[in-house]
Amino acid sequence: MKKAYLKLITLAFVGILFSLSCSKGFLERTPKGTLDANTLANKKGVEALLIGAYAVLDGFIDGGGIFLGGWQSSGTNWVYGSICAGEAHKGSDAGDQPDVNPIETYTPTATNGYFDTKWRIVYEGITRCNSTLRIMADATDISAADRTRIEGEARFLRGHYHFEAKKMWDKVPYIDETMTDFNQPNDVDIWPMIEADLKFAYDNLPVTMNAKGRANKYAAGALYAKALMFQGKYAAAKTVLDDVYTNGKNAQGVKYKLLDKFSDNFNADTKNSTESVFAV
Repeated sequence: MKKAYLKLITLAFVGILFSLSCSKGFLERTPKGTLDANTLANKKGVEALLIGAYAVLDGFIDGGGIFLGGWQSSGTNWVYGSICAGEAHKGSDAGDQPDVNPIETYTPTATNGYFDTKWRIVYEGITRCNSTLRIMADATDISAADRTRIEGEARFLRGHYHFEAKKMWDKVPYIDETMTDFNQPNDVDIWPMIEADLKFAYDNLPVTMNAKGRANKYAAGALYAKALMFQGKYAAAKTVLDDVYTNGKNAQGVKYKLLDKFSDNFNADTKNSTESVFAV
């Protein structure tokens, strides 16, 4: 009797486990804390997505619970610029940030972790720009003026992130909001697409924005001209830079000018000043 009772309990327990393990609801659960595109397809949601695209400019993201960024992907490109150019040195000992040493001596390999993080950061920024544009297309409560402004800001940022990738690796894939297959080839020169994004921003962004730190017409013009100069298109760049120099104003509508104190450029209290064309 006791054996039969134990057998019955065992069979019941196995049956419960079997039913739970085969349950579709048990295996397929809606992620908690996520928003779908329909929820974000409105002005408030799209503006939030755009802020998310700006947020990657400093080179930091939450990579699935792992905080990614720092020297590897800093917006200043300190490692890839200052250290490689010889005007800065990592310091410390060889075991501290060892991936910097081969970059400094121009002997890195493709497995260098700094490159992986930089790649992930810039393409995360591109993804956020594209999400903004893609979801905005389904929003019905955004005015024509705001739609143009948001597109200009998103394309400015997308141009910037692709520009970063271009400087680092030259042949890189260009990804826009229309693509669903992200396995794109890298055998196409993406300068024309970078130019198109930045020129759209230059042609369409207003001068005055509603907050400090946002890209405006002249920030876009300066970056557009920089992209032109990287290609040796100096005459075309000069035309744009003449406009920025003569008429340029920051996002608060104040004309660009040098600060009275050079040190104020490095003072947090005076950031986004009249001397800043665009600052993170």
